[in-house]
Amino acid sequence: MNREAAWPYRSAPFRPVRGRDLLTPACFALLNPVVSAVFGLVVGRGGSTLDLGGERIRAKSHRPDRDLDFALPTGARARAAEDDPGAAAAFLGTWRYDPPDPATQRNIRLARADSGVVPSPEQGTVTFSADYGGRISARTEDGCAWTLLARGNTAKLDPPVQTCPRPGGTSITMRSWTTASDGMHQTAILHGETEQKTPFTVSFATLTADR
Repeated sequence: MNREAAWPYRSAPFRPVRGRDLLTPACFALLNPVVSAVFGLVVGRGGSTLDLGGERIRAKSHRPDRDLDFALPTGARARAAEDDPGAAAAFLGTWRYDPPDPATQRNIRLARADSGVVPSPEQGTVTFSADYGGRISARTEDGCAWTLLARGNTAKLDPPVQTCPRPGGTSITMRSWTTASDGMHQTAILHGETEQKTPFTVSFATLTADR
């Protein structure tokens, strides 16, 4: 019997085989708000569901400008508490985007303009401050403030679609922002629209605490 595993993508069919969950069929296309991906192999080990054991993933990620192969040789996860106010501490303070790297797409913003996909560096600082419970406010250098909810080592945009009014009656829209932190480094993925209503994606963002 197929089942849905507890992971970031929805409706992924898994079949338990000898204590592991195998992706069934072996190749499966999934979409999230930022990138689409075709998964060739997903295996859970050490338990009957992925969130109880390790996992191995091989997949192809479809980016706006290219397709990229990626692999997770050994993965593990822990279930985060539904109410986790202490999780915000790992995000607080000022963080600086690491130098952009076009070869790896690190800190490269891709905008879908009429002329095609236009890359630009994602740079500057973001300051995270505590709100209430596990909520944090992320203020970017353009003056916009975005609200995220932290659970475990991960914070996600909450509510999932937010707008920042700009002078002249325009606005910036953030549709997705998920970031993981160890207290010194963050890895994030962002998706939204510019003031000109141009969709943009930063699919591999990294930040370092600005101490």
